[in-house]
Amino acid sequence: MVAVHLSARLRGKLPKRYRPLWKKVHLASYPLFAVATIHLLTAGTDRGTLPLLLGVATLNAAVLTAVGKFRMAALA
Repeated sequence: MVAVHLSARLRGKLPKRYRPLWKKVHLASYPLFAVATIHLLTAGTDRGTLPLLLGVATLNAAVLTAVGKFRMAALA
């Protein structure tokens, strides 16, 4: 996540030859989010609690909605 954040801040300063690498770093955030969520749900000490499950469900819904809106805007 640090790589994603730093590369986003430095995107305008990166030479054009690094744009494909920038895109790969940012696309890696999707599987990173999935792995972090799975890790939370399987290894966390509070993994079975209702607040955690509601939080994870809410966060996943928000992320999926944002990604869907972004993808739909890119197609238009």
